[in-house]
Amino acid sequence: QSQINDMVQNSSLISSFFLLALLAPICEEILCRGIIPKKIFRGKENLGFVVGTIVFALLHQPSNLPSLLIYGGMSIVLSWTAYKTQRLEMSILLHMIVNGVAFCLLALVVILSRTLGISV
Repeated sequence: QSQINDMVQNSSLISSFFLLALLAPICEEILCRGIIPKKIFRGKENLGFVVGTIVFALLHQPSNLPSLLIYGGMSIVLSWTAYKTQRLEMSILLHMIVNGVAFCLLALVVILSRTLGISV
């Protein structure tokens, strides 16, 4: 999370948005909800979705129990979405929405802190 905060504070908001809200969800979903369950665990997709869920949570390097629960919970929802719809683009879209909202809130904090001269 601190790496994301640093990126938003030290980069242009447009490039950060592109990376965090568009590119990252596509790459993460292809890996965790596509390649892992559908290719690596072909024939055992249920196990693959469990492994993909764990990989997703660990890729986000949770630093404490609450962050592990947040990323783990989000991963479960994204895996369930991909599994139930059998459409990877649905979990990608949901992931983009979640990241986009989170990015906008974080960007708002950064913009307000810069405007008001407050250190965040």
